[in-house]
Amino acid sequence: VDEVWESETTLNLGEQLSSKQKKAIIAEYKKAKRESEQSSRKFGSGIEDELEREFYQDGVCKNKILKATRAIAEKYGIKAGDVVALAEAED
Repeated sequence: VDEVWESETTLNLGEQLSSKQKKAIIAEYKKAKRESEQSSRKFGSGIEDELEREFYQDGVCKNKILKATRAIAEKYGIKAGDVVALAEAED
C-alpha cells in the first residue's frame, strides 16, 4: 500500500479484534468503497475530455474513500491503515 494515509498500521491488530469487529470493519469499508465509486461517476460528468473526466472522478472517489476510511477507523479506535489492511486481507 503506497498511500500515506494507508501506510500506518498496528502490529498484530488481527489478534486484538474480535471476529465480529473484523467483519463489521470490512463490511463498512467495502460498502463505503462501493458507494464512493458509484457516486464519483456523477461528479465531473459534464467534463467533455474523457481522460480529464476520469482523472477528476478518480480523485473524487479516492477522497471519498479516504474520508470513509478515517471515519471507520475513528469509530473502532484503530488506524486508517488497519481498516484497509483488514479489507485487503479479506480479498
